[in-house]
Amino acid sequence: MAEKQKALLTPKFRVSFPSVFEKTSFENSAPRYSVVGLFTPASFTEDEKTKWKAIRQALDAVCVSEFKKTLNEIVASGVSLRTPGGMPTLATPKGAAIWYRKGESKPNIEGYGAGIVFFTMASSKRRPGVVDKNGAPITAENSEEFYAGCYARASVLPYAFDNKFGKGVSLGLGNLQKLGDGESFSGFSSADEDFGGDAAEFDAGEEAVEDELDPAA
Repeated sequence: MAEKQKALLTPKFRVSFPSVFEKTSFENSAPRYSVVGLFTPASFTEDEKTKWKAIRQALDAVCVSEFKKTLNEIVASGVSLRTPGGMPTLATPKGAAIWYRKGESKPNIEGYGAGIVFFTMASSKRRPGVVDKNGAPITAENSEEFYAGCYARASVLPYAFDNKFGKGVSLGLGNLQKLGDGESFSGFSSADEDFGGDAAEFDAGEEAVEDELDPAA
């Protein structure tokens, strides 16, 4: 019996485009659970650098297993290989394969830009488990706790594929753990941003309204 492949943990990332409670389809692709991770390598701790390197090595391992060559060797041969970054693999001036995308490629999307690298983690069958930093489940009922802009980490399983979409390597999404809150990428302003700079006026002669409006509605 083949040895079961061990899932790997990612460094901390900022959550973008989360579809972790319901499957979504992009450009007529098969519906899947997915999340885009926005990473800041310059801020990695030594432990996170080790995790990042382990993912890169695992992608090499599945390439060798499926295609008999490492990522660098495939790039050098001129073969177009898709990666977790979603684009055909490119190479650095030193010939190293780039398996993610740089934030500069999406300068108009909130959270992306210089210093950010990103890739997609996805699963077409199994819904990922989502927990908070204490291990308590985050479910569809309280899904607002896991949002675009919060911080998380994920367990991933590298694999290779060769199908009608081409050859490539990918990162299967296992489970997610929310590590902390961050400014939401939703585009909505907070109540303080809306009203903080404008003094409130209130006519004491008017009848009080018992039900407050929901500023998020």
